[in-house]
Amino acid sequence: MNSTIESFSSAEDTARFLCITRRHLLVMARRGMRGAYGLGTGTKRKVWVFRLSEVSQAVTGGARMASAVPAE
Repeated sequence: MNSTIESFSSAEDTARFLCITRRHLLVMARRGMRGAYGLGTGTKRKVWVFRLSEVSQAVTGGARMASAVPAE
């Protein structure tokens, strides 16, 4: 068992990792993307942090988001 704890990444770093805009990443996070964690209790704004390993699995593994963006 791997006892290493993965640190969280910022929205900026995660968007760069995925080669998408920060705005698009935050839309995906609000829709339930795996690996996205909203911090805070506010209803209007949250700080989002991401685990790159989970985000990568969600994107490459075909895992669906809770409210996935419809295919265009």
